[in-house]
Amino acid sequence: MEFKRLNQVEQLMNVDEVCAALGCKKSKLYELMDNGRLESVKLGGSRLFRPEAVRACVERHVDRRYRRVR
Repeated sequence: MEFKRLNQVEQLMNVDEVCAALGCKKSKLYELMDNGRLESVKLGGSRLFRPEAVRACVERHVDRRYRRVR
């Protein structure tokens, strides 16, 4: 496993930040975590998310049926 230098690590997002970014309620966020669709990190009493994991979750849920063909 390759580790990034400390100054290259993206800042983790908390539950409220992810809900705001996704435009969803906490219950939906916890559902995504419980179903294994959104990876999270547990540090002490905090549940945190890597921005990369949030982007990957969004990408997996893109509805491609209505995608425009250019």
